[in-house]
This record gives sequence, structure tokens and C-alpha cells, in this order.
Amino acid sequence: MSIWRGILVLLLVLSSPCHAAVISVVPHAAEVAPGESFAVDISIADVSDLYGFQFSLDFSPGTLGVLHADEGAFFSTGGGFFSGIIDNASGKLDFVANTILGPGPGLSGGGVLATITFNALAAGNGEISVSDLLLLNSDLEDISVDSLDAAEVVVRGAPVDEPHILLLMSLGVLSMRFMKRKTAGDLRQASGIGTGRE
Repeated sequence: MSIWRGILVLLLVLSSPCHAAVISVVPHAAEVAPGESFAVDISIADVSDLYGFQFSLDFSPGTLGVLHADEGAFFSTGGGFFSGIIDNASGKLDFVANTILGPGPGLSGGGVLATITFNALAAGNGEISVSDLLLLNSDLEDISVDSLDAAEVVVRGAPVDEPHILLLMSLGVLSMRFMKRKTAGDLRQASGIGTGRE
């Protein structure tokens, strides 16, 4: 009977699902105007015993530029956060990292690891993706990752300058008034009113 029990336990262990962490760039898609700043969260889900992490971001140079990186709420209770090294010319934010300080278990569950603020530099399509990812547990062993999501950013064409809109509207109103006067004058002339032909 104990052999069957051992086989049953082994089958249960082997058949139980193995969850790996999921890393996401949130939001997955954004549309912004040139000169506009926006933020993306690098989030984690389904992680167990996360003691420290490190990642880099690749993004479209010329279209997007990093302004700064800030610590996310997931590690905010006692980590040693490093905001990374920005290289906007190459489209790279290297070595964003955080770790729990001192001994103890890692964090489990999910949350925001870091928030990265970008500036939209020029019209075009851009991508933001995570690279060089390293997740460590409290035994300093690698934690597997199930998927890495990327984000698509569309930077619209240059915004229409507001003074030009006002100028066009003013010209439109003036031309309508001119046309109205011209039409009224033509009608008077045709009917002989005010021309001395009565």
C-alpha cells in the first residue's frame, strides 16, 4: 500500500503546474504627441521568493528618449534601487536593479518593479522591450520567466500650432463678412436701390 501512496504523491508533484514569472510593459500600447512625456510600468506577476532583479530596456532612439526611472511599489518596503544608465543615442536603459537588503525571504505575487518616464521626441512608431533580465530568489538562484511583453508607442505627427488655428478662423470669418457685403451690394445694384436709378 505504501508503494501506491508513493506513486500517487509522485504523480501529484509531477502533474502540478509549474508557474514561472511573467514580465510586462504596461501599457502595452500608447499614442502620444511629440514633446509629450509618458510613463510605462515594468510589472511582474506570478513570482515566488523574488529577492532581487536586474533588467535593461531597449527602445527606439530618435523617436523616444528616457527621462528617468523610479522604484516601483513591489520592492518599496526595503530595497536597494538603482535607476540604471540612460543612453538615449543608442536607445538603451541599462542595469535597472533592486534587491532586498539583509537576510530573509523574497517577495511573492506581483506588482510594479519600476516606472520609466519617456519623452516623445519625433513622429514615428517606437517599441519598448525588456532585455538582459535576471530574477533571483533568496538562495540567489535564477527564477524562470514565462514571458516578456513589449510595448508599442505611436508618436503622432507634430501638433497643429494653436495661433495658426486662430489665424485661419479669423480669415474665414473676415472672408464670410466680405462675401456677405459683396452679395448685399450686388443685390442693391441689381434692384436699383441706393443708386439713384429709382
